[in-house]
Amino acid sequence: VKLSKQEDFISDESVRNRILQAFHNLLSAEIQRLQSTKALLIALTHGIGFHHAGLLPQQRELVELLFSERLLPVLFATETFSVGVNMPAKTVILNGIRKFDGRRFRPLRSKEYFQMAGRAGRRGIDTVGFVISIPDQIQLVEKIYQISEADREPILSQFQLSFNTVLNMLMLYSDEEIEMILKKNFYVYHRKKQQHRQVRMKTSFTRKRKRLMKMGYLNPDGEITEKGLFARRIYYQELLISELFATGFYKRFSELELLQIIAGIVYEPKAKDHFSFKGIHKKYKQLTRRLSENKYVYDHLNKLSLKRMMAIVENWAMGGSFTLVLELTNYQEGDVVRLFRRMIDMIQQIMHASFDEDLKDTLGECRRIIDHGLVSVEINELE
Repeated sequence: VKLSKQEDFISDESVRNRILQAFHNLLSAEIQRLQSTKALLIALTHGIGFHHAGLLPQQRELVELLFSERLLPVLFATETFSVGVNMPAKTVILNGIRKFDGRRFRPLRSKEYFQMAGRAGRRGIDTVGFVISIPDQIQLVEKIYQISEADREPILSQFQLSFNTVLNMLMLYSDEEIEMILKKNFYVYHRKKQQHRQVRMKTSFTRKRKRLMKMGYLNPDGEITEKGLFARRIYYQELLISELFATGFYKRFSELELLQIIAGIVYEPKAKDHFSFKGIHKKYKQLTRRLSENKYVYDHLNKLSLKRMMAIVENWAMGGSFTLVLELTNYQEGDVVRLFRRMIDMIQQIMHASFDEDLKDTLGECRRIIDHGLVSVEINELE
């Protein structure tokens, strides 16, 4: 936006008119009223786009369309633009070779660098593509040469022996087959000291199986119980979700409270996040008091995350406007939509896993009261 006040990259008014036409065709009146959309329009009509996860899906779609139609000479984008979207450019400029990974700033890995640099050069248009890397620290100049000469990073295993994995292995394989899987998986294979890795993985499997038996996910004979069948279909925080929804404990809470709890589970906290606590202190104390009736749930649910989610979820579930919800947090529009999408995805997982028709009815109502407005539009697009 600052650049658009200094430069105009559009010399043909017909191009500006095409941009305006696409803007009005793709974005609803509600989205057009948002401050982020007004800022985006100023930039777009000067031939400048920006693309990041904080934008609404419809805003990102507009930018992608205009860029693919070669109507935007300049585009500012985050790393995610280079993943899964076929949007080549003549020149790619990296204004730094460090990234924040959620905990700290670190140098780009070669695969990350090549993912972005690989966008340089448009097939059938350019005979050569250009990549300009601007190190934000002088000592990182040598790092540019290291990551740009060749992709030397090894492929690493992402195998995780979660409780969900253990339950599914016990459901699908014999003891002999499980033994073989624990010995031969790529996690063990690609690391040194394989014997040590094998022993550690077997130990982890045994401990998790004992824990599952103690908590009622397996019976004394090692067979999967109904509670275990539920948990094997949950792919995130499976024990916490199961203790809440596969035990009848969920009946202690209202639909709104269940939504707030689910939000507290799927929310990924960051240090700079801000959420309003206005009007929720008493409700928070009452809710946590009932949560404490199940020790596992109380111990494993992040109470600060729950507290952060309470006002924003309550306002949206009660039919509040998207603008009002934005006033309760420093989240950008796209971040808010993504939060509610993750909640709905978790609701769908639980409904799919459950054998309890009353629970399915309750969760169906939970989804209904948050599946509206801009959240509903995004979900419908995905489906």
